[in-house]
Amino acid sequence: HTGKTPPCTEAILANKIPKVVISQTDPFVAVNGAGIERLKNNGVEVSIGLLANESEFLNRRFITFHTKKRPYIILKWAVSSDGFMGVAGKNIRISNDATALVTHQWRSEEQAIIVGSRTIITDDPQLDTRLWPGENPLRVILDQRGSLPLQRNIFNGKQSTLVFSGNPEINYPNAHVLHIPDDESFLVNTLRELHARSIQSVLVEGGAATLKLFMKQDLWDEIRVFQSEKILHEGIPAPDLPNGKSEESFIENNTLKIIYKNRI
Repeated sequence: HTGKTPPCTEAILANKIPKVVISQTDPFVAVNGAGIERLKNNGVEVSIGLLANESEFLNRRFITFHTKKRPYIILKWAVSSDGFMGVAGKNIRISNDATALVTHQWRSEEQAIIVGSRTIITDDPQLDTRLWPGENPLRVILDQRGSLPLQRNIFNGKQSTLVFSGNPEINYPNAHVLHIPDDESFLVNTLRELHARSIQSVLVEGGAATLKLFMKQDLWDEIRVFQSEKILHEGIPAPDLPNGKSEESFIENNTLKIIYKNRI
């Protein structure tokens, strides 16, 4: 298989390399072990499986894209010490400057960022990587009812924006709008369309209804939560954290908890 680069098999054979160590086989159907068989048939000793778990984790976006036919999905949110994500109708910052920097780094590492229409209406985010060097992700907005106000940062035309709308009558300036029926398959069809556009990974930043929709339909691979010391007393409850392999670290006065759904 030749994609952006030619297969390494021919170079290995041409240079008479006697032994090849492979961590894991490629799940891409166009490859399907053909290179391994060609090496063996030409007398090359092939060893498979060294550090396979570590390799699977490093390649989790690529593997998920090809095996599950959807992007690798990372859910991210910040929560107050008393369990709230924010207050309805108000733009309230829960995390700190350091976690904001980390969030922008994460955005630069994924191909798309997803939020729901309520986040656009309430917070008017830019959804870019201005605090971190790197490319801006594709902005993906779930707008099932077609209710976005036009005077919002996502329509500034400086960054690619894709809106999935359940309203067949709606169109927005400086954005590509895809009309998908507003039914129980809305999210699955959205992910299917992103897969068709070769989007291998997405960072879902909310809000609460959008995050809970992904979790309800079991469409997630990784969850990253900033736990703040701030107390809100009331507001929008954060989603309940599911079970899974977890890691914890500290970013100034915030705790970062990462949960992996399927990590060994």
